Amino acid sequence: MKQWASSYAQMGLRVHPLNGKIPLWKGWPDKATNDLGTVAVVWDAQPAANIGVVTGRYGERYLLVIDGDKPHGNNAADGTATIASWQMIHGAFPETSTAQTAHGIHYYFWVDSPYRNKTGLYPGVDIRCENGFVGVPPNMMDGLQYQWLKAPWDTPIAPANSAVLAFLDPAKEITSPAARGSYSGPYSMPESVGEGQRTTEMIKLVGSLQSKGLSDAAIRAAVHEENESRCNPPLSNEELESTVFPSLGRWQKGTAPYTAD
Repeated sequence: MKQWASSYAQMGLRVHPLNGKIPLWKGWPDKATNDLGTVAVVWDAQPAANIGVVTGRYGERYLLVIDGDKPHGNNAADGTATIASWQMIHGAFPETSTAQTAHGIHYYFWVDSPYRNKTGLYPGVDIRCENGFVGVPPNMMDGLQYQWLKAPWDTPIAPANSAVLAFLDPAKEITSPAARGSYSGPYSMPESVGEGQRTTEMIKLVGSLQSKGLSDAAIRAAVHEENESRCNPPLSNEELESTVFPSLGRWQKGTAPYTAD
């Protein structure tokens, strides 16, 4: 662990020791360090300690991590699917350092201004920034090891693009033609939708019905009906809530009356 902690410190990231996910240092936001000598002493004394990397301010920029959790324990929402489906509609995040955690995924970005830590930005999705930290590979949690999917020494932490910034502000309605264009016209749903395409097709249906001006309640009813009749197997209510219905409100409602495609 000392070698890993030293590698992060060499990159300029501030680290501190963890017991699982719990900081071992009181006052860790101020004590976290990228001094190699201090890091060596700390992990020589506690060689099995997990590693925490501080998020938030680094000079003139801020480290922000988008944390998507997969269903586990009492968490029924699939944040990783929410993130993936959001990008299908609104645009892709830039290629960046990405870690697989014990129960999900972390995307690392540089942003120009601080963001508050937020739990439940979307179902199953949290963010860590100012006064926060994240665990990093090769930490162990619940018998599972964190792993880099795209390590920062191979794929550097990227500046957040417009898609990331929009994702971080779900209350801001997206109304640009680029954001709406794919779903502003008629949409014909396939007769049968198999696994791997169900979430995508359901989100397209939401966008199509939004463009026609239907209420959220009417859209929900239509999605439930089409899910049961066309998806094989149908998405569960939990999956609809975590991966499909978060797209409600992401488009400006149209003014045209509802007509069948």
